[in-house]
Amino acid sequence: KEENIKEQIIELSNFFPVWVTEVNNLEDNYSMISDIGKLTGKAMNSEQLVKDLQLSFEKYRLDKNEKINEKCLVLLKTQIIIMSTSKN
Repeated sequence: KEENIKEQIIELSNFFPVWVTEVNNLEDNYSMISDIGKLTGKAMNSEQLVKDLQLSFEKYRLDKNEKINEKCLVLLKTQIIIMSTSKN
């Protein structure tokens, strides 16, 4: 969220559909993955990914007999890069 300046997002939304999310925990992460799947026409794939992640975290928790630290980094298989030019 630090990278997204409100004025820039508003300006961008004048030209393109914009979607911004904030992820603070695993449940937010699962919701974000599901939402991206719906937005990209890959809802079934995203729901399977969520299930796989949930199972993996549960297995890890059971194997380690620990509470999962709910801070995680989502690495996307395909990166989406947005490039812009600024008028200085």
